[in-house]
Amino acid sequence: GIASAAAHLHARGLLHGDLYAHNIQWRADGECLLGDFGAASFYDPADPRPARLEARAFGCLLEELLAHCPEEMPALTELRERCLSERPGERPEFAEC
Repeated sequence: GIASAAAHLHARGLLHGDLYAHNIQWRADGECLLGDFGAASFYDPADPRPARLEARAFGCLLEELLAHCPEEMPALTELRERCLSERPGERPEFAEC
């Protein structure tokens, strides 16, 4: 849900700017809401570089979530690694997540 929200924002040229667990409200059924847009900023969606900074934050979020999973989740582990790449150009766009 958070990747979908970020993709929606990025398609409109808006970075959330603080994409971490403390800004997400969730319910037991898996629904979630992204809040706190105090660090949000506009950017040109034709230039994917700013959004790749936010992909790193998403990788950190995935790392936190995967630490609480009782079983291996290879697809999410691979996505986490791509998001945390040292090379920003290798990080996925949220439309791919």
